[in-house]
Amino acid sequence: MKTATRILAVVLALLILVGGYILSSFPSPAPYSDPWEAAPNAAPATPAPATPIPVVTPSPEPTPEPAPEPTAEPEPEATPEPTPEPTPEPTPEPTPEPMLDPSFFDDAAFLGDSISGVLEFYGLNNDGLGKPTFLVTVDYSVQAAVDGSTLVRYRGRDYTPENALAAAGVNKVFIMLGAMGDIGNYGIDKTMENWATMIANIREKNPEIRIFIQSCTPLAGDSPRLTNQMVNDYNARLKDFAAENDCTYVEIGEHFKDARGLLPYEHCRDGFAHLRIDDAAIWANLLKDPANYSVSPNA
Repeated sequence: MKTATRILAVVLALLILVGGYILSSFPSPAPYSDPWEAAPNAAPATPAPATPIPVVTPSPEPTPEPAPEPTAEPEPEATPEPTPEPTPEPTPEPTPEPMLDPSFFDDAAFLGDSISGVLEFYGLNNDGLGKPTFLVTVDYSVQAAVDGSTLVRYRGRDYTPENALAAAGVNKVFIMLGAMGDIGNYGIDKTMENWATMIANIREKNPEIRIFIQSCTPLAGDSPRLTNQMVNDYNARLKDFAAENDCTYVEIGEHFKDARGLLPYEHCRDGFAHLRIDDAAIWANLLKDPANYSVSPNA
């Protein structure tokens, strides 16, 4: 009995508490106020519209973007091996022609002035140049070969050069003329005109002969009448003349120059232009070397 009474008391107390809470949630009525008493002439106040309570819509939770899957880095493409450029074949050096046999000069004649006297001495005293014919005369010149003022001697008789070559029956003629007896007296232009006449005369009498023009040797020193520059210019003209007139140019003079372009005194027996006897062997070897010929001597 006592227990039931306690339970009933507890229930009643709970009901009282709940009812009080419900009543307190209703707003209390505002105290009455007569609007006419406050402002008799004012228009009745229009009640302000009730401010609607904003409805706050909860923002949806942002959907997290899926993390991008790691992209595998592409493997680098294999760099192709560079194609090696073909190594150019080295240009083979031309095989030099063998030295001329001394017998090459057996059917040749040497036409010249006193400068060629040393070569005549060499040729007559050894077999280094075979058995050539020498038509060598002191103070001979291209002018004399043309006008006949000086003749060359062959087997005890005097001839013009074209007739001497015909009498000797040679097939080749090597000529070194003009530096000593012509260009200082007549000039290079006149001397070259005489060369054209001399070669024409030789070919008229000896139509099959091969003509070799040797460059003139340098001087040991200049003189008022003749200088090394004049000799150099003359040799250049001779080289052009040979190319233009079907002759073969043979380089001799350049091989006897020192660093200054002069004939060294050790190669000069008179202090001016004439070679020593010992230098004749050098000259003969230059003649036997095809590299000194503008056109192959074997052609």
